[in-house]
Amino acid sequence: MKSKMILMLCSIWVAGCATRPSDSELERALAETIKVSFKTRGQATIDRLSQDDAQVLCSKHAGELQKDMSEAIEKAQQATCATRAPESS
Repeated sequence: MKSKMILMLCSIWVAGCATRPSDSELERALAETIKVSFKTRGQATIDRLSQDDAQVLCSKHAGELQKDMSEAIEKAQQATCATRAPESS
């Protein structure tokens, strides 16, 4: 497992000497490296590495999300939240 990761990192490094890979290629290689090295422990499973639509959008626009867009994401997240506050009687 470690040798695979070392080989992958070395191949990225060697490729970087010849040409500079695109940002998306680097992101894919990094994501693959993280997935390969991930070890499940208790409730921490590989699905924790997958982002939902809101997380992808927030990552893509890091700190530059327009107020109306961030409010829309927040409302959508609240609507799909599994935990609901109890209704008063």
